[in-house]
Amino acid sequence: MLAGATPAAFGVPHLVDETLEPFDFFTQITMEAAEDGEFLDAMHRAHIVGALVGVESITPEGLKAVYKDFNASGEDLVRRLREFRRHGTASR
Repeated sequence: MLAGATPAAFGVPHLVDETLEPFDFFTQITMEAAEDGEFLDAMHRAHIVGALVGVESITPEGLKAVYKDFNASGEDLVRRLREFRRHGTASR
């Protein structure tokens, strides 16, 4: 258990800031998380300061070549990456 953390703190959002203050976290996450601002805000409150997201290609043609043409590309990709930063979590 984290130093200073109580069992009640886990799952109680208003206590997350106090409990995790000395820690910063990074995670790997799907790009679709950028579509949920409330979720991104919760990540920020939980001290998740960085998120690794997979970018296979930045063009529709490149995505099609790797059978990932359902993923975002171009301006849509840029918009989603900016959403992470707008909510306080840098995407890498």
